Amino acid sequence: MSSVIVDSVSHKYMVGDITIEALHEVTLDIKKGEFFTIIGPSGCGKSTLLNIISGLIKPSSGRVLVDGNEVKGPLPGKIAYVFQAPLLLPWRTVLDNVAFGLEMQGVKKEERYKKARELIKLVGLAGFEKMYPSELSGGMQQRVALARALAVDPSVLLMDEPFGPLDEQTRLNLGIELTRIWMLTKKTIIFVTHSLAEAALLSDRIAVMSKRPGRVVKIIEVNDERPRDPESPQVQKVRAEIWNLLKKYG
Repeated sequence: MSSVIVDSVSHKYMVGDITIEALHEVTLDIKKGEFFTIIGPSGCGKSTLLNIISGLIKPSSGRVLVDGNEVKGPLPGKIAYVFQAPLLLPWRTVLDNVAFGLEMQGVKKEERYKKARELIKLVGLAGFEKMYPSELSGGMQQRVALARALAVDPSVLLMDEPFGPLDEQTRLNLGIELTRIWMLTKKTIIFVTHSLAEAALLSDRIAVMSKRPGRVVKIIEVNDERPRDPESPQVQKVRAEIWNLLKKYG
């Protein structure tokens, strides 16, 4: 587990001769072991912010600290990333995809396969180890991507709309599964979504962002105990609060 501080981060980039300000002085203090969600309108810089936290992009101004140390580049093994698309290697089995990061770290075959099998079981895919990505549904592929990210035992897990392309029922089921896995592993998760229901169901806290340039307009605390009922009054109340803020600032 790690803490993450986003300290007055702004970011601009050029499109031809035009300067686009994606983020404006974003400040966040994410606690160790917290499930922290970022939500906002399309184009408000959510993915850019995750890329800055991961060290893939250097901010125009401001800084990101992980456990008090400034992020100046990617931190493999410390920060793992689950993207909207699973990005699995099509020629590798489920087992080999999950073990890929450990293989890159030089972990011996027996040890990395043992760890990969444990994580495949954790994400509910025991029995599918020898299958290839093309033989899996979209939801199953995302489970493999999650297991692959967890295999390197990161302190911080970044998730950029990982359930976005999936149908509502699959999203809900995977959200419930992710809650179970998070409760077992206690990783620090920073989760980007467009879904009000997902944010209310999964999060400890939710940062609601404005339209571009993205800035944090409010941080909502969700005090409902887990596991949560998607139809509970508290979840519905949080959804309504997010929606009202997005209508006002989006």
